[in-house]
Amino acid sequence: MYMLSPSARTVLPVAGSSGTLNRDIIPRIDATKERDTIIMADSQKTLVSYIQNAGMGWTLVSTIASASIARSFSYIIRTLTATILLSIFPSILISWLFASLMMSGIDDLSKTMKLVEQGNFDVQINSERRDEIGSLSRVFDQMVRNIKELIDTTYKQRLLTQEAEFKALQAQINPHFLYNTLDMINWRLLANGQEEISKSIVELGMILQYSMSAKAVVSLQEELQNVENYLALRKANRDPDFLYSISREDGQKVQLPKLTLQPLVENAILHGFGQRHSGNELRIRAFPVAKNNYCIEIADNGVGIDDETLRAIFAEKPQQNDKAAPSKMHIGIKNVDERIKNRYGESFGVSVTSQYGYGTKVSILVPEDGAALMDLGSRQ
Repeated sequence: MYMLSPSARTVLPVAGSSGTLNRDIIPRIDATKERDTIIMADSQKTLVSYIQNAGMGWTLVSTIASASIARSFSYIIRTLTATILLSIFPSILISWLFASLMMSGIDDLSKTMKLVEQGNFDVQINSERRDEIGSLSRVFDQMVRNIKELIDTTYKQRLLTQEAEFKALQAQINPHFLYNTLDMINWRLLANGQEEISKSIVELGMILQYSMSAKAVVSLQEELQNVENYLALRKANRDPDFLYSISREDGQKVQLPKLTLQPLVENAILHGFGQRHSGNELRIRAFPVAKNNYCIEIADNGVGIDDETLRAIFAEKPQQNDKAAPSKMHIGIKNVDERIKNRYGESFGVSVTSQYGYGTKVSILVPEDGAALMDLGSRQ
């Protein structure tokens, strides 16, 4: 690079340039142009660029051989190609690693889905990923758990239904014949002035009719009416003698599996009062509680239940040689609890509190609106 004086006689190298300016270039510089680029016809085909300073009259001239430009261009091409190649390989490697990571999650999900398709509902992915695949895996795990719970609940209900049908077949009696016989006895008793016994016969007929009806689920009012008939019949026997009261608040929509209350009331009379023939009291209360639930309490002032027997009542698998293993009547408590849980879910069922020597209270918790577990599932 050189500075050329206005008279073109003085040439000064600048920017570390060495050598002199080719004198053949100076005549080619057009003083009328502020800037221009020319190519010399020499052996190197020198490329000349110049720019004039109008104020000072000096001209800045730059020269470079075309071969140097070609070499620089070739170097740029090689550098750019190498850069592109060096960028492509890491990009491919990163893309492959990312795709493998994604595919591993999808592969796990696909394998688990095939196991579920074959009927295995005990499998879980248990993914710890925090991306969309992980979210999808956790949703799938929850869905499998829900399906398994639904299958277990349906299976238990089916077993209980089959057991009930089997027992009904074992004890099948023509109801019309039985009703007609009781009605005949009732009229004969009335004809002989035996009104108190006649009333007991009527109550027995109502209990029999209720227990043999086809309805599996009944209203709270129907259950309480059946219990009242049962209590009136037991009280007439005076063995043991007892007082009872039944109260209810609201609960028009409450539904219960048929014969939910009678086994618990029978427990209170047979086990609670035991051999005590007087001073026995039984109280049944039905009332709404928090969270739109409903509670039915059956309380007695009987002998109570000791802690060991109380634990055995709700044990998963009581041992046959366990001294605290529950009796047949206590098994009725667990049976009622399972029937309610199967219908309404694990949040509901039977709880027992007792103080040995002072009495027992059995509490039944159910939804106030009577919606069963299947009904709740269909609403979601």
